[in-house]
Amino acid sequence: MKFLCDSTLFDAETGRCWKSTDSFTGYGNGYPEKIVIHNFEDLEDKPKLLYLEHIQYAEMHRKYYQRRTRQNNLLSVMFICRGEMYFHCEEDVLLAEAGDCVLLKPHCRNDFLYLPGKKCAAFEIILNGSGLDGILQLYRLEQMLWCRIPDRRPFFDLLKRAGKLRSLREPIAHRLAGCALEVIQLLSQAGADRSSQSSIAQIRDELESRLHEKVNMGEIARKYSLCLPVLNRRFRETFGTTPYRYWKQFRLKRGAELLNRGLLIKEAAGMVGYENPKSFSAEFRRFYGISPQAYRGNSLA
Repeated sequence: MKFLCDSTLFDAETGRCWKSTDSFTGYGNGYPEKIVIHNFEDLEDKPKLLYLEHIQYAEMHRKYYQRRTRQNNLLSVMFICRGEMYFHCEEDVLLAEAGDCVLLKPHCRNDFLYLPGKKCAAFEIILNGSGLDGILQLYRLEQMLWCRIPDRRPFFDLLKRAGKLRSLREPIAHRLAGCALEVIQLLSQAGADRSSQSSIAQIRDELESRLHEKVNMGEIARKYSLCLPVLNRRFRETFGTTPYRYWKQFRLKRGAELLNRGLLIKEAAGMVGYENPKSFSAEFRRFYGISPQAYRGNSLA
């Protein structure tokens, strides 16, 4: 997965409205060259809380663009099997590659774009239900933007089973609910695996290793598949302060250690990322209640 800083790629994209309901509005341009679709939107006996509404597998080698401006009670799960695809989810712009799974969240504007080049194959799974928001919160998926799922087999297996549901001579509502729960659990497990690899402790370690840099906390959050409010909350729960304040205080503590070793204020400031020694001195005084010059003098006395 690659995070991009520029969203202008999407600015020139237009499309005709192909669907508009109370819960979904979609615009698009182009269509996959190969597509397998199983849709249960028109099924009368649908579960209310959560169910699989739609699953498709598509292969593309010509331009394909879609914009969804309204997705009430709908979660679209996009899994890239081969190639790559661009996504614009609210403020985030991503380039998803094979094995990446992107969550197009309810109540958000979501765009995706395939540009000719590498042939692309992707799944889209749409979950629906009045309980979707609560279930996403229960499984801690409400803030997940993307995850990594190296194994494609669960998606192909679900596509195969969904294709057989229409031919069953029995109600399938419970089966659609079960399929939806499988998807939620798959995402939750992928998120747990990523969380264990990208723990709050690892974020702390990264902050400590980047004392001499200008750190963007929003970029740090996205790198670990979190939004900034969630990063702040989890970091505070673990270390009692926000990541920015922790990073700032750690720089000052390391600066104090350097002053203890006899380095000049200018030298210590530069080694912990302050271009202006006066800024370092002002923040040092606010934190320690003493100027770095006085602190250094006491240490060397």
